[in-house]
Amino acid sequence: MFAFSFYFLDSGIFSIYNEDSKLCAQAQNSSSVITTTCDEHNEFQKFRWVSATQLLSMALKLCLGVLTKDDEAAITLESCNRTNELQWWECRNETLATHSKDLFFNYGKGKGKKIRLSKESGKGSRWKIHGTAESLCAQRYEDIYTLGGNAFGAPCVFPFKLKGKWYAECIPRNDDAGSLWCATSSDFDKDQFFGNCPLKDTIHNNLWKTNPVTETHYQINSESLLTWHQARRSCQQQNAELLSITDLREEMYLLGLTSDLGVNAKLWTGLFSALDSGWQWIGGSPFRYLNWAPGNPSVESGKICGTFQGRNGKWENQVCDRKLGYICQKRNSSLDSSIIASGKLPFKCPRQWVAYAGHCYRIYRTPKIWKEAQSSCRREDGELASIHNIEEYSFTVSQLGYKPDDELWIGLNDFRVQMYFEWSDGTPVTYTKWHHGEPTHTGNKADCIVMKGEDGSWADSACEIKLGYICKRKPLAEEPGAEDVTYPGCQKGWMKHGFYCYSVGQLPATFSEAKQICKENKGFLATVTDRYEQAFLTSVIGFNPAKYFWIGLSDTEEQGMFRWASGDAVTFTHWNTGMPGRESGCVAMITGTSAGLWDILNCEETNMFLCKQLVEGVTPPPPPATTPLPSCPEGWQSIPQSSSCFKVGRDYLHLSYWMGLSALDSDSGFIWSDGSPVNFEKWANGEPNNYDGNEKCGVFNGYNNMKWNDLFCEHMQDYVCQIKKGASLKPEPTSTFGKSYDWIIYNHKEYYFSKEPMPMEKARNFCKKNGGDLAVIESESEKNFLWKYTFYKDWGNNFYIGLSVSLDKTFGWMDGTPVNYVAWAPNEPNFANNDENCVVMYTQTGTWNDLNCGSVELFICERLNNTVRPTIAPTSAPPKGGCPQDWFLFDNKVQYEVSPSLVQFFSCSRVFSYHNVCSDCVYLKTLKIRFLK
Repeated sequence: MFAFSFYFLDSGIFSIYNEDSKLCAQAQNSSSVITTTCDEHNEFQKFRWVSATQLLSMALKLCLGVLTKDDEAAITLESCNRTNELQWWECRNETLATHSKDLFFNYGKGKGKKIRLSKESGKGSRWKIHGTAESLCAQRYEDIYTLGGNAFGAPCVFPFKLKGKWYAECIPRNDDAGSLWCATSSDFDKDQFFGNCPLKDTIHNNLWKTNPVTETHYQINSESLLTWHQARRSCQQQNAELLSITDLREEMYLLGLTSDLGVNAKLWTGLFSALDSGWQWIGGSPFRYLNWAPGNPSVESGKICGTFQGRNGKWENQVCDRKLGYICQKRNSSLDSSIIASGKLPFKCPRQWVAYAGHCYRIYRTPKIWKEAQSSCRREDGELASIHNIEEYSFTVSQLGYKPDDELWIGLNDFRVQMYFEWSDGTPVTYTKWHHGEPTHTGNKADCIVMKGEDGSWADSACEIKLGYICKRKPLAEEPGAEDVTYPGCQKGWMKHGFYCYSVGQLPATFSEAKQICKENKGFLATVTDRYEQAFLTSVIGFNPAKYFWIGLSDTEEQGMFRWASGDAVTFTHWNTGMPGRESGCVAMITGTSAGLWDILNCEETNMFLCKQLVEGVTPPPPPATTPLPSCPEGWQSIPQSSSCFKVGRDYLHLSYWMGLSALDSDSGFIWSDGSPVNFEKWANGEPNNYDGNEKCGVFNGYNNMKWNDLFCEHMQDYVCQIKKGASLKPEPTSTFGKSYDWIIYNHKEYYFSKEPMPMEKARNFCKKNGGDLAVIESESEKNFLWKYTFYKDWGNNFYIGLSVSLDKTFGWMDGTPVNYVAWAPNEPNFANNDENCVVMYTQTGTWNDLNCGSVELFICERLNNTVRPTIAPTSAPPKGGCPQDWFLFDNKVQYEVSPSLVQFFSCSRVFSYHNVCSDCVYLKTLKIRFLK
């Protein structure tokens, strides 16, 4: 058989091992799973996750489950069914438990005996992956997104049946020995849905196109329907990244590849804007070329992901959960970021200039227009500063005396070609650091770039404004024999920043050894108190060949609570991707392309480290004097000694509430929306899992000891707002829903939301008798409106819409409207039993599901605002606007005008998505204190 060493997924196959009994689980048959002596060659001891909740026996191709959720119930094996809760398992530390019940997978009465459920979570219920110290969830299932085929990019479903045989992995194609494929439903023989599996290390197939000039490879997945995060994961599964466009030539080549797509084709790219930064290409390419479509980027909340229009190459920003095609890219080699030297040879700079990595730098604060500033730098044998990587950026922010209120010219501009930024010194653009909402690309006017704000990020500006500037020049001369630079008040070899001296450890050490070495040198493992100290340390370690540097943070004293070894308060964090999840250990800074970000590592690893001590003879300024805390506004609550007030959305308890925790930037970790340090975590078992690549926002559970979960940001949840004590309250926005005159207007349509459930035919007849039909949903905005209204009213879980599914598995609107938009739930439509021919919208998510038309459900009617009404004797005066009672108009200025943006903003007594809430209040930092009680 062909060896697929480049197949995306590591096997994920493991044996289930109980350390107490030294035995492994073995599938005997469909009714029996036993414990026995471990044998790594025994197929009946091999299992793998095939969904977020299901474990498959590789030998039997059946899923672990139970017949009942009762104590002592035997573990069985049955045909895998993702909707069967008796097959759902969840990891709870080292145990494996049934979903939503405290019953544990337990080895029971010893070798050769059946494994059963048990109320006990002790040694007999503690399992690991055989041969490792990892829990069973360490090799969690990840969706494998298909390419090509006929499944629109849907993920593989394992196991799947082909010609009566079950398969739990991708299999070779008969027509292409170098490719693998899978089915996207469990029964390929019946459904015939399939796609190609992603391959890690090949571009030699018809899915990739290669630019012969740059040798960059592109994959156009125009038939797929994935969210932005899913699309990115699909590219990463092929050792690729979502598309980044850095110049006009690349844009023109892509237009050649996409010119045959429809005029409305939109494809995901790597364009992204995080909460606290401007536009950037995910993966590290510089954002130096702009080609926005007219009216873009939109400032609408949540539109932080970018698309490429296939016909004209223009860019738009969209909400990231839209399901679109996408473009993957493999560059021939990484951009050259080594423009500045990383060597340690000493060199000399003119007086008042600061040396760093082969160049000299100086800030001038005399205001000048950009051209005058450039001339001033040139008179000093320099040029306006160019910045080529995160280390050089960190140096300019932390070591030149940069101030938070500075606005300083740097050398980036688009004089030569508008919307194409270049460095004035002619060096390549390899790095950008845009301010939030930037660049704004002023039309028909050249732009110059200014460094500004607390973090020194970049913004475009009219070049005629007078500002300070940063110059950069080559050193006077290299002096190989020169002595090392020393700083007053610091030991030889230590560097100075603010009130402190810093040293880089000479040899790798464990966390505890590093603490001791720092102590012996009259210091301590480094603390990081703010973004400027972080920038300084990033500039220090960035070029070092070592991968990690210990700093003094850990949760060794109390799991989930990170503290500095020095005892200082935690005021700042800078986590890497996925951090801090449920990992426990000691914290180190990483180097390389992610330089400065923090990872949690095993404290016994040996790494380089950073020591810190006070400058000799210097006393740091005392902390601010404490003053009595003001009170909270009426209706807001607080906790003793807390400086904040909070307000829970509703008067009754909900299952979960939005808090201000998110990880929207895929290349860094969790942050609080108000900038507080993330030094405490209280994740629920198995969380955060970023399920389906889409769970980026945090909730806490009011019924589960305030445990946290990561969730899809567009879910509808109640939420908790926070303000500082003494702050003035802004007036609450007026709610659109819940008025006595419940008529809402939207694009010439009227909507009726039933309160009485009916089968589909009866529901449709009701709509027709009132001059309409079941609702036709033609856009994302229309779907979002209907979804949020049904969720808010909380009348039921499902609402019929006017989509029908034919026997040939095609679907169409009942009134004949063309299908130009769909919003299917994951793994839907599934055409179960070939009798699910009607469609409902889920109240919780707004996504759609096919079901049997006889099912009794609520429904939504719709009609045009100019519909001729059936002649019915009125029992009361018709309401203003002409719509009957219990119908709702939306966006028609005759009856009740509602701005589309106003629909997004509700008071704290409403339930909404993370992005909509995030526009309106700052989140739960206060309740972090409550979690500890």
